[in-house]
Amino acid sequence: QEKENPWQVDLEWCDFFVHMHNLAIGQMNREVAIFIGNHLRRFLDLDLDRDRSSWGSFLRIRVSLNIKRYLCRALTLHTTDRDDPIITFAYERLPNFCYLCGCLGHLA
Repeated sequence: QEKENPWQVDLEWCDFFVHMHNLAIGQMNREVAIFIGNHLRRFLDLDLDRDRSSWGSFLRIRVSLNIKRYLCRALTLHTTDRDDPIITFAYERLPNFCYLCGCLGHLA
């Protein structure tokens, strides 16, 4: 903002697009996207086509992440069926990422 002091801006949170893979067709909806997005940290938006459908093999959401905390690489989605899929995440335009500790800002 114009009158905001740059030294008081919270730089711990950053917005990213996340691809959620291994979702069933029936799970590619707004409710599941909000649930998983809030599990990652803060759900912001769901990216749908003009006909309100998903991208195909994955669901793309925008989330706000605390960059001082670890990134989630996968999540087991417990369903009423016996088959609980493991949802994997791919982050768009991710800066330096340490695969040892799972945090941003440095390499392994």
